[in-house]
Amino acid sequence: FILKNHPITMEEFVSKSCDIYFQQGQIPETESSALIGGGIRQWQCFTLDGLPLSFPQITSWYLHYQPLWAIEDIYFSPGSHSGICGSGAMAGKIDICTPMNFPKEATTRIEIAQGDKNLDWAAIRMDHNIFERVGVSISGSKLEIDGEHSGENSKAEDVSAKLAALIYKDWAVEIYGQSHEDILDYQPGDTLFHSHDNAAIGAVHINGKLSSIFLRTSAQLERYNRHLYDNWNELRFGADIVTGDIRAATRIGIVKPMLFVQMRNFATEGTSCANHDGISISTGLNGEIQLGALSAMIATRFDRDYNGNNLPAIEAGARYDFN
Repeated sequence: FILKNHPITMEEFVSKSCDIYFQQGQIPETESSALIGGGIRQWQCFTLDGLPLSFPQITSWYLHYQPLWAIEDIYFSPGSHSGICGSGAMAGKIDICTPMNFPKEATTRIEIAQGDKNLDWAAIRMDHNIFERVGVSISGSKLEIDGEHSGENSKAEDVSAKLAALIYKDWAVEIYGQSHEDILDYQPGDTLFHSHDNAAIGAVHINGKLSSIFLRTSAQLERYNRHLYDNWNELRFGADIVTGDIRAATRIGIVKPMLFVQMRNFATEGTSCANHDGISISTGLNGEIQLGALSAMIATRFDRDYNGNNLPAIEAGARYDFN
């Protein structure tokens, strides 16, 4: 398995598992984009446990920032999702889910691999459900590999931790954190290119139920830093993003409505652009209807982005199961 089909990055895992093609960036092993629904990265919506991810200076988010061993599920939905995710999700959305099913007994998985291109790979993940009330998942990985060209070498390190605890009857709390760092050195001939990325995410979710209404309150912090230089130029830019999100869902007969309100605070800086602070506000109402084999959905959303633009959206769809 390790020699024939062994994914060590999110791009490899998604490409082999979902048969999705990735467009490579100008420099090998960097800035790859999943081509979903015919659209590139800038037309896709990325979420982690339901909350949006974005690095403003690259107009979207890199999938290789996500630690592979920190996920439980990942869902790809091609097609426009502007009514659910906002105006940027014209090609599709990618939902990443962190661990939620914890084993009753402690489990540990350790993996070490070596291969072509001077590949060195090591990873570990530990999961446990303490007294069936507190779920814990911790993972870490380290990768070093040479590229397709002479003088190309990349390194990456990932760590993550998840804690989920039942605090009172129908109320639970989830605490999650992850960090990614990668370094690329690329020297074709006399030209040197260096890239150093850091991406860290922390989140807290409180889930509960009041009568027949399910509530979820979330807070998330994203921090990104990027350093690029070659023989002639040097660029540095970063961003801190704080997200607050409140959602309420219920069931009324055959209809399942969901209402949400979300606010994101952006603080960006860089050598090639002016520092910029801003706030975006989003609100929306989604509804699902189930009638036997027929299901339908309608979603409305309004966004006011950090540049002050008003962006309304609406979408609807229906599906019939012939099985």
